[in-house]
Amino acid sequence: MKKQLSLICTLIGIFISSPVMADVIAYWRFENNLNATTGNDLTYAGASTNDFSSSVPLTAFSNTGAYEFDGNTDKLTTSLNINGFTEYTFEFFMKPTTTSPSGRMAVISKPGLALFMDLIGPGVIVATINNGSNFPFSVDNSYTTEWQHVAAVYNGSNPSDTRYTIYVDGIEVALIRPGILPSSVADDDELLMLGNFAPENRAFSGLLDEVRISDVALDPSGFLLNETATIPEANSLILLFFCGLLFYRQFL
Repeated sequence: MKKQLSLICTLIGIFISSPVMADVIAYWRFENNLNATTGNDLTYAGASTNDFSSSVPLTAFSNTGAYEFDGNTDKLTTSLNINGFTEYTFEFFMKPTTTSPSGRMAVISKPGLALFMDLIGPGVIVATINNGSNFPFSVDNSYTTEWQHVAAVYNGSNPSDTRYTIYVDGIEVALIRPGILPSSVADDDELLMLGNFAPENRAFSGLLDEVRISDVALDPSGFLLNETATIPEANSLILLFFCGLLFYRQFL
């Protein structure tokens, strides 16, 4: 009987510690289409046509396409509004055509709030929130013209420890700490956009792939850097409760 209980506890442990994707709110893989793996499909809003590339980032999972932005009119609109979010993670793989753009190249933006991730020269990443009043700049040469994974992680859930961090290939390159950031994303009517910034022409030039948005502040262990990187929701207390209950019932 004890062996059976031990087996049951082991199985429960495997089940509840298996990572799940419950906190991913949008995920676009650009496998020659604008379909969403999670969330709603994207809509092309530029003046030209969709272009997909067979050049893809080297990852541990199957990947056959990437989206090619022309640096002119291309932009993709979402149906996603992150009003009121106290945490989020924007992450993607990118291969820009230049590290010294003449202006700014917006990768992700929310026009009404001027919330965006911009690329500027020389190889600097900028992330802003709530009308751009709070932002981190990465160090020079943080990004290149090769495939890289980039993540912007905002966490305002703890007002005494709010922070906004930029990572490139899992390495922190910029951080803003408490006392500066707001505790949540302000409300407006605008939706997130990829590849441009609507009030101005901040067109992204290059390739974008594996764009994922989560409503939690991930650390690098949860980034899409390999096929096992998911968002875990394991709770060892649940395991202890069930195992304790089973042992209690055995000796009744």
